[in-house]
Amino acid sequence: MNRYLLGALSLLALVNIAHADPLGSAFTYQGELNVSNQPANGSYDFEIALYSVSGGGIALDTAVRGDVQVSQGLFSVTLDYTDIPFATSTQYYLELRVRDGASTGSYTTLLPRQPIYATPYAQHAKTVDASALVGAAAARPTLSNHVITLPGPPFPIAGDSSMTIGVDGLPIASVYDSANGNLLALHCDDPACAQLTMTVLDSIGIVGRGNSIIVAQNGLPVISYIDTTNGALKLARCTDARCTAATLSVVDPAVGDSPRSVILTANSATPGTVDIVYRDEIQGDVESATCTPTGSCTFATIDSANNVGRALDVVRSGSRIFIAYGDSTTGSLRLKSCASFISNCAGSTAITVDGTAVAADIALVVPPDARLLLLYVRGTELRTARCDTQFCASTTAGGVISGGRGAVTAMLGGDGLPAMMALTDNFSGASFLKCLDQGCTEVLSGAGIGSSPGVLNARPALTLGAHGNPIVGFRLSGNYRLWVCDAPDCAPTRRR
Repeated sequence: MNRYLLGALSLLALVNIAHADPLGSAFTYQGELNVSNQPANGSYDFEIALYSVSGGGIALDTAVRGDVQVSQGLFSVTLDYTDIPFATSTQYYLELRVRDGASTGSYTTLLPRQPIYATPYAQHAKTVDASALVGAAAARPTLSNHVITLPGPPFPIAGDSSMTIGVDGLPIASVYDSANGNLLALHCDDPACAQLTMTVLDSIGIVGRGNSIIVAQNGLPVISYIDTTNGALKLARCTDARCTAATLSVVDPAVGDSPRSVILTANSATPGTVDIVYRDEIQGDVESATCTPTGSCTFATIDSANNVGRALDVVRSGSRIFIAYGDSTTGSLRLKSCASFISNCAGSTAITVDGTAVAADIALVVPPDARLLLLYVRGTELRTARCDTQFCASTTAGGVISGGRGAVTAMLGGDGLPAMMALTDNFSGASFLKCLDQGCTEVLSGAGIGSSPGVLNARPALTLGAHGNPIVGFRLSGNYRLWVCDAPDCAPTRRR
């Protein structure tokens, strides 16, 4: 019997919503167990050993969990390595061993070991002395519509942008300077972005379109982007958390002037390995690349049957990867769901989410129930569709959220509910929309920005701030602006 596990640490690992007892040292581990290449069902015993190395070594502690119920491959266990401090200077790994619940025999070891990411390290924060909290009120931004004048001349004009939160808890964005053809990194040096560090990362030729930024497991930002001059997909690996310098490399030298790349942290025991999904403009394909910190990349063709990928988004949820893209040949919105490694998506079967019209833009979010939510623009309507299960063998069409839309960027809010910025179809403005349930069947319309056609003619960036509220980066009349909300719905009456 062939068993293998694809595991991921729950994003709710340290949240106890059942009662108000003091926070302990336990966290939740959620994983996926397949037996003979099929999702497991039934009762299984687990040994879960904690290591500080990805291979070999001596276990720091081992937890035994008997008769764990596995349903459609999914299981959840609570782990508590009480004496382990989870120091931020150490990378920890879990080694899982499994046997049938009715068995008393030996366990089968599931490899590779699974790296533990940020959540358990938050245990360290419980030891902070109260005196360290002096001035903590400054950590809550009171900023809205903050105009950032980028240095010049010539003055950069912001194009597409992407944003995330760095290991320092502050926003960091990648921005295409469409006036000068440069790739920029913008780092907020304080919670209100009153001080900002701007770095030109790449200025050779016209570079920076289709950019996407993440923070890799090693804590350093990584940016994928398009070199328009040479028709190449490139990668910028920042050498510090503020991205004041980066190592540049060519990932794929022949993609054309592609409109989109999406970068994800790869499921790998090597911190800093990343996955990139992108459109090959020359071939009309959706491709992927998995790149290690040493610059070595492996490639896979996700879909080459038709002209696909002009609208594209990708999200990882635990051990699953979802890739949604437009099919211009058939006029449809397609979706692939695959396990663990991005290369597995090459052989997976795509399902049709909407066969009526090619999606003009797509954004994916995974709510706490793990059922993917698709937000997409069909014609000028912003619509929804939802996976029927966590594995997404089928989807159910939702309703129309809003009309007159041309693009959408989405995220999960601090309450676990989807939120988005939706541009108008003539790029004259954008609205912040907050879903009131996981399936986005009800939507609250928050504040709007923009005033005249064309002033928001670039993809905005959207992320969740360390304070728990949205942060938006966008182009407005040539300037790049940051908008930090002080409420989850960015309502105008509650902005500061």
